[in-house]
Order: sequence, then structure tokens, then C-alpha cells
Amino acid sequence: NFADSISYDTQQPSPETFKGICTEFFSSDSPFINSQTVPASSRAAISQAFRVSPSPISAMVALERPLYMAAESRILWPVGATITVGFVSGRWGGTPTVRAKVEQYAKQWMLYANIKFVFVQGSDADVRIAFDTNDGGSWSFVGRGCLSRPKHEHTMNFGWFDNNTREDEFSRVILHEFGHVLGCVHEHSAPLSPFQWNRRLVIAYYEQQQLQDYLKQGYTVVQARQEVRTWVEHNIFEKYSKEQTQFSQFDPESIMLYHFEAWMTTNGLSSGWNRILSPTDKSFIAFLYPFNAV
Repeated sequence: NFADSISYDTQQPSPETFKGICTEFFSSDSPFINSQTVPASSRAAISQAFRVSPSPISAMVALERPLYMAAESRILWPVGATITVGFVSGRWGGTPTVRAKVEQYAKQWMLYANIKFVFVQGSDADVRIAFDTNDGGSWSFVGRGCLSRPKHEHTMNFGWFDNNTREDEFSRVILHEFGHVLGCVHEHSAPLSPFQWNRRLVIAYYEQQQLQDYLKQGYTVVQARQEVRTWVEHNIFEKYSKEQTQFSQFDPESIMLYHFEAWMTTNGLSSGWNRILSPTDKSFIAFLYPFNAV
């Protein structure tokens, strides 16, 4: 069983870039999930079911040497594992173009990790992908969490991909979500993350981004604001404890880090739109899934 928790990370690019919200769930009886947008109705249901602990983040992988990234050790795959990946059929099965892009970028992880993604016909697979525009944007269950989901449910979704999606957006989102498949968690929640949040502005920003979504689901204004503030507190401001993780320093280039503007912090820190694997992403995943494992 996994320790119950839920964590979100939201971002809103400028119009000339791309939208994106990332959500990270940890649950004892349910798989870990990470997504890039989850509608208010889904967030409320998941939050009600999973939010049972004020300190939701549980034991992270214990490393023998300091690294920059983090991963949830209990849901890591065995070293050398073959992970099958399939696409749902029907309306949300995606075009041949977007399916090919998912396979292309997912397999970049295989250059550095001793795992194998095998793409199969149909949805009888460990990782089952949909391209449902009505299913909360882009998200993925984290690590082996996908194995506990019913076979008729998809375990990953790309909610805004089409044949006109920019190449660097394919790279950014697919690499990130498959990083979660391998067990990686968000970089900004690391114990040594340097962000010092301007709490008032951050809450106001996410209220602007999410309030209407909650109101459409029937929440009152007061209820909707409380949901957003709880969301921000838990998923933006909280960090993993040093006792639960081992870090040397923060990796500002990690594919697992999301974009934050400088005005969101009191120390003027910001983060860019990371769209490729960083050197540390590569070395960390190689540490978790070594090719020379006995």
C-alpha cells in the first residue's frame, strides 16, 4: 500500500507558448498520478478520496550519493523491466502523428535508463494512453501505480495534442509524463528547492486560473476559493522533508520542473520552460535503473 496524498503543480504559459497544469497524486490504496490539467470535478473527487494526511509525501528513494532529482522508491519498476504501452481505441485514440510523437519522445528515457518501453497494438498494456480533450489535460499515473488500475481505464492522457502541436511542446510534455511513469517527482517540491513563494500573489494567480472551473461544477465562490487555496498550499508551497529525501541541490534545468515567473517568488527566482532532459535527469535515471545492475 502507498501513503495517501495528493499533490498538484499548475502553470499557465503565455499565449504564444502552451497551457499546462501538472498534478501529482500519492495514495496508499490507489496509484500515484501526475497530470498537467485536472478539471475541478475530478480534483474534488480525487481530493475527497485521497486527502487523509497533512504530511502526504512519504519515503522517497534513499540514495547512496547526492543527486538532484527525486523518485518515489516504492513505485519504481524493477531494473531492466519491460513496460508495455498502448493507446485506447475510438474517438480518443489519437492520430498516427501524435502516437508516433509519444513513442519517439518516450523512448528517449531508454537511452539512459535500464528499462524498455514496448509499444503494442491496442490498450492491453501497462501504460494505456488516451488523447481525451475532456479528461483533464495531460496526466499520468506515477510509477507502477498504473498496474492497479482497471484495464478498461487509461492511465495517461494528453489533452491538447494534435497534428499541429509544436515539436518542443511534444518534447516537454511527453518527456515529463514518462518521467513520472518511471517514478520521478516534481523538482520544485524538493527539500532544497530555492523558491520563496509570494503566497498572496501565487494564490491570486491560481484563483484566476482555476476559480471558474470550480464554479462551473457547482461550487459557491467561497467554496471554490477554499479549494484553490488548499490546492496551492498542498501542491505549490509544501516541500518534501529532508528525512524523506536526499538531495544535494536543486536542478533548474530538470524536465520535472515547471515554469514559474519571478513575480511569484519573494527572492525573485523564476524557472524556464524546460523541454529536454537535463544532464542531471539523465544521470539520475541511470542511477535508479543502472545498465550494470547485477
